[in-house]
Amino acid sequence: MTHAHWTRLIRDVPDFPKPGIVFKDIMPVLADAAAFDDAIEALAAPWHGMRIDAVLAMEARGFLIGTPLARALGAGIVPLRKPGKLPGRVFTQAYALEYGEDALQVQADALPPGARVLLADDVLATGGTLLAAHGLAKQLQAEVVGVSMLIELGFLNGRARWDGDAPLHAALLVSVKAGSRPAAKLTASTHWNRRMLRPPKPDNEADRLRALSRYQILDTAPEGAFDDLVAIAVAICGMPMGAVTLIDTDRQWFKARIGLDAPETPRMDAFCAHAILDPNAVMVVVDAREDARFRDNPLVTGDPGIRFYAGSPLRSAEGLPMGALCVIDREPRTLEPYQLDALDALSRQVSALLELRRVSRELNLQLQDRDWYEQQLRSFSEQLELHNADLSEQVRSDALTGLGNRRALGAALELALDDDHACCVALIDIDHFKAVNDTHGHAAGDDVLVQVANTLRASSAGHGVLARHGGEEFAWVMPGVDLDQALLQCEYLREAVKFASAALPVTISIGVAMAQPGDTVSNLLQRADTALYAAKHAGRDRVMAG
Repeated sequence: MTHAHWTRLIRDVPDFPKPGIVFKDIMPVLADAAAFDDAIEALAAPWHGMRIDAVLAMEARGFLIGTPLARALGAGIVPLRKPGKLPGRVFTQAYALEYGEDALQVQADALPPGARVLLADDVLATGGTLLAAHGLAKQLQAEVVGVSMLIELGFLNGRARWDGDAPLHAALLVSVKAGSRPAAKLTASTHWNRRMLRPPKPDNEADRLRALSRYQILDTAPEGAFDDLVAIAVAICGMPMGAVTLIDTDRQWFKARIGLDAPETPRMDAFCAHAILDPNAVMVVVDAREDARFRDNPLVTGDPGIRFYAGSPLRSAEGLPMGALCVIDREPRTLEPYQLDALDALSRQVSALLELRRVSRELNLQLQDRDWYEQQLRSFSEQLELHNADLSEQVRSDALTGLGNRRALGAALELALDDDHACCVALIDIDHFKAVNDTHGHAAGDDVLVQVANTLRASSAGHGVLARHGGEEFAWVMPGVDLDQALLQCEYLREAVKFASAALPVTISIGVAMAQPGDTVSNLLQRADTALYAAKHAGRDRVMAG
């Protein structure tokens, strides 16, 4: 059952209770158990966890939705009735209706002063009944936490009359009169920026949960393949936390996680429950404290203190969202386009792994055709190996230049230092690169980086390991080469770069260091960096040894 289904059951009754009035009949919704349940959930969703003591329900249809709403929120119910219906001392508040005048009453001793209450009714029309309910709440000295209406007739502008500070939430907004072009939609309050927005359920929720169930993965033990994919994701994105999540009926469960202690969270708090609403896009939250959806989320205000989030949805074979591969930080962040692309590629790998796991499980239960089973399993395994090889390459290479990245550089230096033969390392920096970006733009800067990388690759003739050290700086590890040879080869690189950059003149400065006994990677790079600094201080466009 979806929210859209229960809204379609509401029917218009013209000229009731008097000519010219179009009555919104909710009785078909109440008669359908599943639709009634969904309608009450739509009313209750924003208020979970807000410690509501009682629901003040307005006569008469407000009683029908106020009572189950109170049950859903773990609150009491206080009826606001027409005059003459309540015993004992009462408070009275008169109001104007769309089609007349009336009054509401409440028992004076219904609640203690300071009680936290939610006002509830079936329809918000002109706002008269709501104002009367608010007046009675004031007489009771209650704190109004919010207002929850099943239907808001937006064309009557009753919301504009709401004089309270609490948010007003309507599950269904009808913005055009009956008889006009229909315009109804599920909506949240215009005041909602003061509250955390809980994720709605997708329209295909039932199908989505059935698809998730077929994978038989919830509450299973950790598996290394999923752990590895999370590790790759956090490494590429430079994040301290990451997870493979699956969104169950009322919880978010972690199949794999790094930097997160809890094995699951409530679905209402889950960032990934928002991410699955658009299964074809990576959801990025740069700063959760500045995002109306998450600023009051307990995962933001409390442990683990989420500020940045990026999640790429996981999809079943038929395209239904099941969860997400996400990376998380405790500080506001952004991701580069290549990191977003990598996260998206990794989420597809997780989906493929889930599918492989499902197929493997089902095939193990149905061994009627052993040859087909073995062929399918082998095919999926081969695909998985190819994906893993591609991902390993992504982890060790720079996306822009195609050279090795810092990880590849570190591995090459460790290997060279373990060797007994001579080894040199050169740090190469593009001179005045900031001026290139400032004058010609970042696209031109990227072109220069690629051009220099291609020249270095061609001029090194495949000897050693070339890597992008960061920004406009490159590194060249030269095993089996002494310092004199390294200086000559670097002079050749310098001249080659200058010669190849006629359209946009570019020069490089190079610092060279030779490995010494007892050197660490850090020590060797530091000496090369000192030599690079000396080359730039001496006027740039030169090679110096350190």
